[in-house]
Amino acid sequence: MIAKPPGWPFVIVWSAIALVIMYWASVPHWYGAEMFLTVVLVGFPLMGYWALRYALAADRGGVAGRVGRCLAPWFITATTVVALVNDVPFTLRFAVSAQALGAYAGKIVERGQIDYSSCEWAGLYRVCGGDVERGNLDGVLIPGSAGFSTTEWAVYSNTGFTWHPGAVPQDFGDDVYRHVVSHWYGHRGWDGW
Repeated sequence: MIAKPPGWPFVIVWSAIALVIMYWASVPHWYGAEMFLTVVLVGFPLMGYWALRYALAADRGGVAGRVGRCLAPWFITATTVVALVNDVPFTLRFAVSAQALGAYAGKIVERGQIDYSSCEWAGLYRVCGGDVERGNLDGVLIPGSAGFSTTEWAVYSNTGFTWHPGAVPQDFGDDVYRHVVSHWYGHRGWDGW
């Protein structure tokens, strides 16, 4: 076993880590701390294991004929980095969900408010509640606007989307906005950290 580089089980685990990181990057605001800790606490030790196994296998002549398997973790890592730099996970997930998110924002504008205890799927996002957005700390309502939360499995964060036609939301306090496309913004608020 030591005479061989890491096999397909290692590649599968490495791929799973890359997929989790890309999932965490597909939300309105990245789960940056979780992504960083995953890389440091799981990714670096696994890469050290890969390097040790590869070095021992190369020393014993067990690398020949296994180039694809040896390079797979590097290919997966490079693909993940390129996807993150270009914000591909979020762009794809939002594009698939945009129509359903728009319909949900329309319900909020029509009703004025949806209770935050009620959640449903809007495309690939699980959305909860919502109300008409306020422009800033002065509390002025922005007509036709809507804001709602999103929830994700395994990680709690106060993130969501806002629809602001004709107005650009202003960051204030712990509330931060990220322009997505058209009148859509990603929102992150205080999450109790």
